[in-house]
Formats: sequence, C-alpha cells, structure tokens
Amino acid sequence: MDRCAPLGVYDSGVGGLTVVREIRRQLPAEQIIYLADSARLPYGDRTPEEIQLFARQIITFLRSRGVKMVVMACNTSSALALPVVREEFSLPLVGMIEPGVKTALKMSGEGKIGVIATQGTIDSDAYGRILRKHGAQVYSQACPKFVPLIESGQFNSSQMAQAIDEYLGPLRAAGVDTLIYGCTHYPFLDSQVRAYMGEIKTVDPAVEAVRQAGRSLAEMDLLSPGKKGRDLFFATGEPEEFAKRGARLLGQELDWVEHVDLTRV
Repeated sequence: MDRCAPLGVYDSGVGGLTVVREIRRQLPAEQIIYLADSARLPYGDRTPEEIQLFARQIITFLRSRGVKMVVMACNTSSALALPVVREEFSLPLVGMIEPGVKTALKMSGEGKIGVIATQGTIDSDAYGRILRKHGAQVYSQACPKFVPLIESGQFNSSQMAQAIDEYLGPLRAAGVDTLIYGCTHYPFLDSQVRAYMGEIKTVDPAVEAVRQAGRSLAEMDLLSPGKKGRDLFFATGEPEEFAKRGARLLGQELDWVEHVDLTRV
C-alpha cells in the first residue's frame, strides 16, 4: 500500500471534525478524506443493523478513494458496527471506544467515571462494560439533544443550557471526577461542560485514537513522508451546509466539499 495514500475518516456529521483537527495536529503529513453522513443524522436512535449497513457503505466508498486506513470518528459506529465490519474488511480500522477508556482510566483519581454519548452508544454499554472490568464506577448518560443543537450552532442558547443541566446534573450530583465525551460532537461543548461541572477531567477519545492510528501506520510503514494533496470532504446531505458548519467549528474554510450518494456505492 502507498504511504502517501490518504486517511479515511467518517462521522454522521460535523462531530468527526474533532478527529480531523487532531490528525492535523499529530499527523500533519497525512492527507484526509472525510465523509459526513449528514443525510442520515443523527445516528444515536438508529438500530445496530442500520449502523452496520451505513458503516459498510461508507468504508466501501472510502476504500474506492484509495484510503490506507479508516478512522471511525463516530462512537455509535465504533460501538455498534466496528466489531462486525472489522471481520469483513481488510483495511485497518480504528474506533473511539478503546482509546477513550484507556485515557479515562489513566486520568481518573477516584475511579468515578461519567460517560455522555448518544442513546445508541449508551444502550450498547460499550464504554461501561470495559470500564467496569477495570473496577471503575460508571455513570452513563444519553444526551440526544446535544447533536442537533451542535449541528445547528446553538452552543450558547437557552435550549443548550437546559440540555446541559438535564443531562449533566445527575453526573455532577454523583461526584464523577472524569467525564468521557462518548460522541465526537461533544468536545465542541468543552467550555460549557467545564463551566457547569466545575473541577473535572474531560476525555476526548480523538486524542488517543489518532495516537493509536499513528502507531499502527508506523508499524505498517505507512506514515506519509509528506502531504501530497489537500484534504477532501464529502457529505451525503447538503455540502454547502456542511461546509458552513464545518468552517465555523474548525475555524477555517473547507474549500472542497462534494455531495455523495452512498446508496449508489
């Protein structure tokens, strides 16, 4: 495989741009091909079978673009699809769950770990199951209102403030000392979460996931020697809307966004 081949990254929407941001920081020589499945957003209330179908379609598309690895920048996909599709594709696949758990266990002093995520991720117990094996007390909370509010840019709205109080109030009352952002959209709320929760450590699984991706690429001698092309972005929904939201969140323009129909892949 070509070391200069791009990295594939996908999410249901703009949340996975937190992973893009981290790749640019840790692995600046890598070209990125990003797919936002925004036409089928949100993933949180989808069935496992739907999430697995979407993952197959997306990985097939990214493979057709010549990627050397796929980073599932989506916790719902990582929880519900990764164990299945890993057996079906020869491409290296990196998810969010194990990196998030690893970081939280290192950071937590008292072992009282909160997990906020989509309903699908919470229902899968992907985080809780592993954390409890290591002796942690786990406090899980589904936050279904967060993704639509983030996607529409309502970070400081009264609706967001109410949602934060509704979802994080029980975790604050429980005295969690570490909080995992179990959805790649949620790090965009870091300042609001910290202001509400007070003294707490927050975990963005993207940091360790990209570190893991870098280690795997190095082991396979697939680290890029230098960036050969610009990052490319695809969206199953409106590309203009994704470009606008993405630019707002990344703080820079997305100069190339194209629509893709995954049902024709």
